[in-house]
Amino acid sequence: MRVLVAIEPVDFRQGVDGLARQCRAALSENPFSGAVFVFRNRQRTAVKLLVYDGQGFWLCPSASGLAAAPEGSFAPASFTLAPLLS
Repeated sequence: MRVLVAIEPVDFRQGVDGLARQCRAALSENPFSGAVFVFRNRQRTAVKLLVYDGQGFWLCPSASGLAAAPEGSFAPASFTLAPLLS
């Protein structure tokens, strides 16, 4: 599975449609490709994951456990992707 990370922050008030437009505009990728798209907010305190599963979009917000990193620093992070339905 491909995971694409947007470097620039996005406005989290955008919904699925706005983030899908960002996939095309900023990442030059098809949001319907099945890849996981990772977006962050301006404060670097939250991320949103967007993925298309063949039937619709999943939008997964997360803010827990993230710490703001100083501009230009490297802040390693790990994400575990697990199926939501078995």
